[in-house]
Amino acid sequence: YTPGYYAGVIPILFPIAIRVAMAGGAVDLALSGIILLSFLMFGYFQYSLHKGLSESLAMRFERETFAVELARKNQEIEMANHAKSRFLAAASHDLRQPMHAQQLFLAELDARLSNPQEKTIVSHIRQSMQSMGSLLDGLLDISELEAGVVHPNSRGVLLQPLLDRIENEFSGLMTQKGLRFRVVNCRRAVYSDPVLLVRMLRNLVHNALRYTSSGAVMIACRRRGETLEIQIRDSGPGIPPDQHQQVFEEFTQIGNRERQRDKGFGLGLSIVARLARLLDHPVELRSRLGAGSTFLVRVPLVAEATLSSEVASDARGYGNALEGWRVLVVEDDRDTRLAVAMLLERWRCETRLAADGAEALQMIRGLGAAPDVIITDYRLPGDLSGIEVARNIRAEMSAPIPAVLITGDTASQVLREAQANDCILMYKPVDAETLYTLLCHLRYRG
Repeated sequence: YTPGYYAGVIPILFPIAIRVAMAGGAVDLALSGIILLSFLMFGYFQYSLHKGLSESLAMRFERETFAVELARKNQEIEMANHAKSRFLAAASHDLRQPMHAQQLFLAELDARLSNPQEKTIVSHIRQSMQSMGSLLDGLLDISELEAGVVHPNSRGVLLQPLLDRIENEFSGLMTQKGLRFRVVNCRRAVYSDPVLLVRMLRNLVHNALRYTSSGAVMIACRRRGETLEIQIRDSGPGIPPDQHQQVFEEFTQIGNRERQRDKGFGLGLSIVARLARLLDHPVELRSRLGAGSTFLVRVPLVAEATLSSEVASDARGYGNALEGWRVLVVEDDRDTRLAVAMLLERWRCETRLAADGAEALQMIRGLGAAPDVIITDYRLPGDLSGIEVARNIRAEMSAPIPAVLITGDTASQVLREAQANDCILMYKPVDAETLYTLLCHLRYRG
């Protein structure tokens, strides 16, 4: 402390220096000068020490202030993320509810029309709704991955059945666009979650389909040591080298400044990147302008695999498979309830409709017979949610009745609650074919 230094040192050294100098000898004068020089040296040392200590204290206070500010900013970011999640969940639910009803009404309308021109109009409406549905599905996938509610169920799986599924899904779309689609057979087995891996590959193939106007799209596999490299190649326009990382960000689209809907919304590759981190399957992009693009997914190899017998069935091949099946529908939205009832009647189901949980329970008690399946919305009027309705009916009938929870609510706790109560969760809008396939699966495969 500078004032303290001078206040303490000057009264000590200066009288001594003066007293020695007054002796008059050469040695005395030299000793007096040394005393004064020591004073200057100690002063410089004191100044340096004081400056360093002051700066150290200032940095400490700055760090503490920065830490407090950083904690505040992190809290603000976390609150913003929670607000965003709540907003997406609410917006998704409110948008999906009418879209779900429209999808079902369209399916019923299409089945009743015979005029080709009228069917064309219905087809255009369905395509427009599918674009909106794709955007909502992409947002839902991202919100699920960010919420940490998606957990991989990795195991040994044969890759070829997964590739066959993708080939069957995209062959017609490729042909319709005039593209050649080739899937090279692969007899390898990999260690992965088959559902999430198919989602990754489907998004990559869909991306290639959207941005390839002529030529071909191909899926091939190559062994790289202990991993299998799954390659999705296209003959599209290519991606500039400086944008190879940018394409994996949300809402990023190369060459689509007009935001044309037929080229998607820029969510597919961001979902791929998140799934790659979740599964630990590195993804690499190789591309040159005018020479197409290749996305590489590296998956660990395994020596053996057990293939699940669950294969998605084509709903159109069931005929009247649901005839006579007792279905309880719990839905508070009148339009949606009517649309579901019309579909189930066309599928020759014995349908019971309820607007809320209390009415559903009263109806089941009056009938004295358990339904074969429960289709319910999550958000219902009154005190009971759709999950609680299913749980109470199961307890009332003492039977493990299958329950399909159809909701537009994308909150992560809904997914966790559905899983904990053995309910199949489907997000609105659900198209008629998907619902029919699921019901047939429940009836004949359990």
